[in-house]
Amino acid sequence: MLKSLLKIKYLLPAIVFVIAAILIFGGLTRADVQHDDATYSFRSLGYLDFMNSQLQTTPLQWFETVPTWSKLSFHDHPPLTFALQHVSFKLFGPSLFASRLPSALAGVFSVVLLFLIAKKQYDFKTAALASALLGVLAIHSWMSQISYLEPVAVFLILLTVYLFILALEKEIWWLGFGASLGLTLLTKYTVLFIIPALAIYLLLYHRKIFFNKYFIVSMVLAVLIFSPVVYYNIKMYQARGHFDLQLSVLLNQDRSDWPGISRNSAGVNFLNNLTTIFKDLFAVISLPMYLMLCFLTIYGAIMSFIERQKNKTNFIFLLLLLFVTILIAVTGAVVRFDYLLLPFVVVIASWASFDIYQRYIASRPDRKGRTIIILLALGAVIVFELFYNINTNLLAIPLGERGRAYSEYRWENGGFNELEEYLISQGLHFEITNHVDSLSDTMFQADQLSGQKVFVYDPNLNWFSTMWYFSKWSVYNREFFISAADLMRILPNTNWFDFFKEQGAETIYYIRGANKVVFGPGEVEAVNQQSASALENIFISSGAKADLVRNANDDLAFKVYKINLQE
Repeated sequence: MLKSLLKIKYLLPAIVFVIAAILIFGGLTRADVQHDDATYSFRSLGYLDFMNSQLQTTPLQWFETVPTWSKLSFHDHPPLTFALQHVSFKLFGPSLFASRLPSALAGVFSVVLLFLIAKKQYDFKTAALASALLGVLAIHSWMSQISYLEPVAVFLILLTVYLFILALEKEIWWLGFGASLGLTLLTKYTVLFIIPALAIYLLLYHRKIFFNKYFIVSMVLAVLIFSPVVYYNIKMYQARGHFDLQLSVLLNQDRSDWPGISRNSAGVNFLNNLTTIFKDLFAVISLPMYLMLCFLTIYGAIMSFIERQKNKTNFIFLLLLLFVTILIAVTGAVVRFDYLLLPFVVVIASWASFDIYQRYIASRPDRKGRTIIILLALGAVIVFELFYNINTNLLAIPLGERGRAYSEYRWENGGFNELEEYLISQGLHFEITNHVDSLSDTMFQADQLSGQKVFVYDPNLNWFSTMWYFSKWSVYNREFFISAADLMRILPNTNWFDFFKEQGAETIYYIRGANKVVFGPGEVEAVNQQSASALENIFISSGAKADLVRNANDDLAFKVYKINLQE
């Protein structure tokens, strides 16, 4: 009987992990690449720091030949997540699945790590609830499905915290802690909040640790692992007069290399940023779950502070929550930063739920009835968040109203994935054949057009999406993709058909957006569509017929016109 109960007990977290994995991997390739994930994936593919933009330039555009030091990091972020994506591409090819695999795995194992942390610090039931809450949150699944830096950062933050807890019991674990801390710092600078949080915890409760030889070695190890980024910034400052983009923004340095990055002349608005956190999370968490987490977290934070001397376990999570909140209040609240709060929110909320039960319900004579009501209410909240999650991240067509039945941040399948399938059907085959060492390696010369297919695309398409779906072909695979706007600038008053025919090009395509979902912000306005429509008419008048590309919802996404030049 006891063995059976134990099996059931430990089956629960396994079920949580499986559900979390299904919620993440089930919708992994549903949505198009459409935001910063495009810039990360494009660069990770060839491990090349190049944005293909004059508004955010990189060492490839600054130097005739890129110096060796510039390959130690990237101009806007540390290199670890780029490296992980690069390995994924090497293993699985240049696919959407490969680009999102590191984030997806990080998301699943973050749920596992949170369970281990909560079980170590509290007990099984708190750990099970905390991991279930994180695993079912729509924002966690969503962040884990897109190639942002935060999922890997959260995983390494949790790994670092877990090793920190282990090291407080057995000093040899400080070495693992140091290595994990160094790797965490290699994901992005916003993870720095864990350093003051853990340092204050040690100052309050474990001051002798600062003189422990294993701890000292761990700090040296962390610095050594992070040192390539330090060296990179030193060399960048010597060469360009500023550090990398993130540090330049923080220190208000010269940004002439990044004219697309605006200066914040208004200063830091702490109160506005704090209120924005609540607004952001309200947009990505179902209402019942949002209200429950807000109440339990506020209660748990207050009790953790009041009982900080006798309840050291809670205070470590309170410090982590406090410092990540301060970080967001200073740097600005956006959903991807707010996501860093959630592991600590669900741990504190889980502890708070059982604390409330023990204080106010467990000793009451009618506790059985109240317990059943509480469990049913908790179950209803989790089930509704599960529905909200599935609606946000898995279903091709969501049910109900945006913001109520599914997240405001649901990403759609606009049709770029289907467009890429069409391009492959036209004979394109991706293989990195172009190794880029200088800016000239990214450019086409007229004498390289013989036998080429020429792809001209609508200048109004989502810029981020074009970076992944078009620029990767041109930069890495030497296929000729160009925006119609760029072509007009390069070849004004020129008959394109005659020009490309004379250069020996085989075929010319025009990729025209046919659905507002595939356009960039503001580009659906009629004035911005005029030039694209005029070019479409030129192809039609030349006898081209459109191949229609539909997205996963069977909505028309693109019209692709094709003219054979050598007939």
